[in-house]
Amino acid sequence: DPKKNGGSFGYLGRGDDYYSPEILDELGKGLVEWISKEENIWCKLYFSLKGIHSTTIYRLANRDENFKNYLNVAREIQEGKLCSDPYYRKTDGNHARFMLARHHKGEWQDQQIVVATDEQKNALDGTLSMVDYLQKKQSAE
Repeated sequence: DPKKNGGSFGYLGRGDDYYSPEILDELGKGLVEWISKEENIWCKLYFSLKGIHSTTIYRLANRDENFKNYLNVAREIQEGKLCSDPYYRKTDGNHARFMLARHHKGEWQDQQIVVATDEQKNALDGTLSMVDYLQKKQSAE
């Protein structure tokens, strides 16, 4: 029950001083276990369900290195799911791109992927070999 975390509004949660290293260790392990389950793809939901606001999580991560490490592992699992699930048709690829771009500003950008056939690769290799040959010929002259 979120209201057990303090306040008549429930989701305001407890103050940062409530979270001892032991409680943070338990929360971190719980997050990694939770996000590892197939149906869970968003770390913030774990804390929302526990009545802990995301700004509190950021402050706690800055205070406790061990908790921060759990968050980083969970985020890597989350990112892996967001990137790989569309290929297995478990989630919408557009949603994954949106989430990655929004939550990894400056670290991630959508790029077009070009897939070439073997024939196209061989033709490109031949073209590049010709360019190398012409550059070497020009520099020798």
